[in-house]
Amino acid sequence: MNQGVPAAATIDDLPNEVTDDTVTLKWSEPENNGGVITQYTVYQRIVTNGTPGEWIKLETTADSVTEWTVELECCKVYEFVVTATNEFGESLKEEGKIERVKSSDSMFMFCNFPYDYSHVFCKTSAMTTNLSDTFIMQIFSKSHQHYLRSQSLANGLGQHVFPGQTAPQRFS
Repeated sequence: MNQGVPAAATIDDLPNEVTDDTVTLKWSEPENNGGVITQYTVYQRIVTNGTPGEWIKLETTADSVTEWTVELECCKVYEFVVTATNEFGESLKEEGKIERVKSSDSMFMFCNFPYDYSHVFCKTSAMTTNLSDTFIMQIFSKSHQHYLRSQSLANGLGQHVFPGQTAPQRFS
């Protein structure tokens, strides 16, 4: 049996696109190539105009940890790879093990709130059905003291009907 550095871990079930501000990477133990795996290292790089940037080491975990949650910024494309380390060294960042995910532009927006606040922070999730788009909106005042979660059908013009209203409110 050949002994050497382990293979890179395989990231399991990573979506191509996310609308949340985090993504959880989960991986399975790779071939150890004759040495006990002692740790995993999570790397990330940002892809700009189709060109991958430099790898950034996010975290080194114990061998028993096989998932890590990563914070994302809106409207960026990320690539991730998880290497494994044994007594012979760290695995390569294998091309076949690199996973790409896009953070959707529907993650965050600022909007005019129809009540007393001049601006609030909104976090949205979007789902498309065969009839229309459904948006789940979480709305916070800047102080995070007020919170409203509503779900509605939008008419495609950036309008939303809040609970207790009959006319849609336009976001700016």
